[in-house]
Amino acid sequence: MKKLPGAGIVPDESEVSEQKFTTENENKESVGNAPAPADGEKEMLVDEIVITPVGYAMRMAGTDQATGIIIDNMDLFQKYAAEQWNTMFVDVGTYLFDSYLFPDFAFQIIAVKPAAGKISPETKIIFKNRNTTVLSKITPVVMSDVIGQEEAKRKCRIILKYLEDPSVFGLEWAPRNILFHGPPGTGKTLMARALANEAKANFFARNATTLIGVHVGDGAKKINDLYELASSMAPCVVFIDELDAIGLNRSFQHVRGDVIEVATALLAELDGMEANKGVVSIGATNQVELLDPALRSRFEEEIYFNAPTASDRTEMIKLYAGKTPLKMKLDFQLIASKIDTWTGRDIKEKLMKNMIHDAIISGKKLVTTEMALELIGRLQKKDQASRVNPLSF
Repeated sequence: MKKLPGAGIVPDESEVSEQKFTTENENKESVGNAPAPADGEKEMLVDEIVITPVGYAMRMAGTDQATGIIIDNMDLFQKYAAEQWNTMFVDVGTYLFDSYLFPDFAFQIIAVKPAAGKISPETKIIFKNRNTTVLSKITPVVMSDVIGQEEAKRKCRIILKYLEDPSVFGLEWAPRNILFHGPPGTGKTLMARALANEAKANFFARNATTLIGVHVGDGAKKINDLYELASSMAPCVVFIDELDAIGLNRSFQHVRGDVIEVATALLAELDGMEANKGVVSIGATNQVELLDPALRSRFEEEIYFNAPTASDRTEMIKLYAGKTPLKMKLDFQLIASKIDTWTGRDIKEKLMKNMIHDAIISGKKLVTTEMALELIGRLQKKDQASRVNPLSF
């Protein structure tokens, strides 16, 4: 240490270097806000930081998703952010909180250049949205995972081409609004996920019932916010399941103002999709005949998902058998012939899952055809019993 007149104690260069090394290591281990540099350490200014929106620490129970942020003007955002975060000491992992437009909304720093230091008015602030997808934690699927549905796959390939390169289609000829319909459990959701995954597009999945608001205007806002976010993160697939919950023929729901509000907002978005380049809307329903004609007419393509054939069911059983934790010794064709009305979901949830559970409970390491047939018999008998008309007794 050196002591200078009127300056107190000043560390020599070797001590400053050692002190800085410790501070940087502590910053790398920190998840929250980075600590300020120690007294006497030379302050370093940050040239660039990359931030990503995290959201609020909490939200009201019942809301279906976290609040998103869309930047309309990056130059303006740069000045806005640098002004309120000026002189803050930051590092990778630091949380920055907005103080003005969205008080307490958090951003996290995911990159710093050249190293930890203070933000200045000259610091370049780069905004990077997370690659948001509602199904981000679900194992990615591809179209080959959808057994059968060859006609649906053929029609979906044009959507895939559009998501990969929207410019090929010009302004007026893009496949933007698609309707999937058919019996439940036939692969509509799976196909939408596969489509987004193969196109490397963001995927926003919503059940139509979650779009109905509690108060007047809530439902319309949910629709508008959803499409605004999708447009900012194109290429993107917006998938709305159980579409009939908000799109019933208006003669059935004339007293449901909250539902009509959502349907009207959706109609406006589907009509205005020209501005949302790289965004595809996919609606799915099991009861297409109940949809409101005005809504149904907005979908330029309707893709029907039919019940699986015997060969499809055989392939499905093979596929799921290869993914189970137990050994399987099954006659796939024989089993498929006994479940001629079953869908892919039925095969996975009713047959395969129950077979595995039965085997685990009984301590068996091998699942056989006999076990499968015995289970199918039980399930069919139970199904027949549930259909008995109580008035017949």
